[in-house]
Amino acid sequence: MPGVGGRLTAPSFNVARDRDWRILLDEIDEGEVVPIIGQDALTEVIDGQVRDASRELALDFARELEMAELARESGLHWDADTSSAATVLDTYVRWGGPESHAYDVLEDLVKNDDRPPPQPLHRLATITPLRLFVTTNFDDSLERALVAAGRKTVTTKAYKPTDEASDLENDFENRRDAVVYHLLGKPGDGRFAVTDADILEFMHQLLSPVSARRPEKLFDALEKRHLLFIGCRFPDWLTRFFLRMARGMPLGDPHGLRNWIAGGTVE
Repeated sequence: MPGVGGRLTAPSFNVARDRDWRILLDEIDEGEVVPIIGQDALTEVIDGQVRDASRELALDFARELEMAELARESGLHWDADTSSAATVLDTYVRWGGPESHAYDVLEDLVKNDDRPPPQPLHRLATITPLRLFVTTNFDDSLERALVAAGRKTVTTKAYKPTDEASDLENDFENRRDAVVYHLLGKPGDGRFAVTDADILEFMHQLLSPVSARRPEKLFDALEKRHLLFIGCRFPDWLTRFFLRMARGMPLGDPHGLRNWIAGGTVE
C-alpha cells in the first residue's frame, strides 16, 4: 500500500491482533480455555535482569551433586552456565553417578524451594475463569502462585501410569476449585520426567492402548476446550504428538477448537 512520501509500507496487522485478543479473552471468560504451561513461563525480568527459576534450580542441582568437583577430579569438562536439570542429570549418570540418587536430590530441592513463583505464573493465577491448568514442569511454583493469588482451594494431580487416582475427579466439571495437573509427573508423587528419555516414556504411557491408567477424564476436558500454550519450548514432533493426544482426533480436524501459543517457542 502507498505510504508517506510515496514509499511502500508494510500492512498493519493491529486489527487482526485486536480481534484475536478479543476472541481469546471471550473464550477465557466463558471457561473454555486450558493453559498448558512450559518451562519458559518460569522466566521473568526484574529490574532489567532476567530471572530464570528453572535455571536457578539446575544450578542448585549441580551444586548438590558436586558436578564441578567430579569434573575436576576426573579431568572432565563441566559448564554450569549452559546446564538445565536434564543435562545435569544426564551428565551425572554418564559419569557413573547413581540415577536414583540424582532424582532423590532433585526431589528434595523442589520440595524445599521457597523462592517466590515467577510473575508470569502470578499473573496467570489471577485469571479466575481459568480452573484447569496443565503443566509440563515438575516444580510446584504454579500451585504456590494460585494460593498467593487467593484461590481458596487448589488441587494437585500428577500423572502416574500405575495409579488410577491420577485422573481428574468424577465431578470435576461441577467444581469451582483450581486444579493443577502435572502431565509429566511430580516429585513426591511417583516418578517425574526430567530428561528427554523420561518425557518420551511418559508420552508412551499416556498414549499406550494397553495402559490401564490413562487419565480419560483429563483428556475429555482437553478435547472439549481451547488450548493456550504458555512458555512452551517443545520440538515440533512433541507438539504435534501432544495435540493429537489431547484432541483425540486428527490434527487436520480441529472441530472448531483453537490452539493458542503465548511466549516461548514451538520449534
